[in-house]
Parts: sequence; structure tokens; C-alpha cells
Amino acid sequence: MTEVTRGAAGRIWRLDLGTDRYAVKELFLESDEESVRREVAFTAHLQAAGIRLPASVPGSDGRFLVPLAGDAGASWLRLYQWIDGGPADLADPGLATRLGDILGRLHAHALSAQGAPDPWYETPRSRAPSPPIRPRAGPAAFATSGRSACTSRAG
Repeated sequence: MTEVTRGAAGRIWRLDLGTDRYAVKELFLESDEESVRREVAFTAHLQAAGIRLPASVPGSDGRFLVPLAGDAGASWLRLYQWIDGGPADLADPGLATRLGDILGRLHAHALSAQGAPDPWYETPRSRAPSPPIRPRAGPAAFATSGRSACTSRAG
């Protein structure tokens, strides 16, 4: 397993098992299975609409959210199919069009809100600094790093 990135909300590793590749995400924020299942249903809805994103993988017991072993509940693990990506070329004149296309398709396939919004969306973040993020090759490389959504067109 290889660490890929870390941010304020979690850490992601790539897990290679033979020819299968997965993303293992450690969540630093509290979560619950019900919320995760709603997210899984929504992302499956987006995938069915042709939007490329990593599928969630359930554990052998069918749960998508697993407490980190040896932890008192402060960290959780999620498993996703791995999707290769690459850096976005910020000089590419078609990049804004592709991003706009993806955002438009996401909005077109949005589902109606159900229930009250999660308090996370309405609670201001602490003013405490986030843990440092380690860029691979300095600030310039970090600023230009892209994600798979920026470099491919689903559909």
C-alpha cells in the first residue's frame, strides 16, 4: 500500500492486489453508515449517467464505512475502485470547456435534497491551521496537479 495524498479531512493510499487497484481512504472526520450509503447511491446514480468517478466498494459484511482497527472511533476507512488520473495542463485551451461540461452534467443529474443538511455544511471550520500537505515537487507542482475529472471526458 502506497500513500498518495493527505489533507485536512483524510488520507488516501493506493492498494494493489494483483491486477486490482483500490483507493483506501482514512476519514479524519466523523461519519456514519447511513450518510455513506446515501453517498454511494448518489455516486451510483452519477455513474449510471456516464460520469466517471471511483465506485465505492463494500466490506465483506456489506458496510462501506469501517472503523480503523485499534482506534477509538476517531478514524474510519472507506474503499473505492482506483481511477488513474494525471495532472491537468492549465495551458490547455479546452480545459475550461471540459470542466464546465463535467460541472453541468453533475448539476443536471443532481437529486432533490432529502432531510436537513449535514451540520458540517453549516458549521464554520476551526481557525486552527490544517495539517501540512506535502507537495511532491514543491508548490508549483502542487498548484498544477490535476485530478482524473480534469483530464478525461466521461460519457
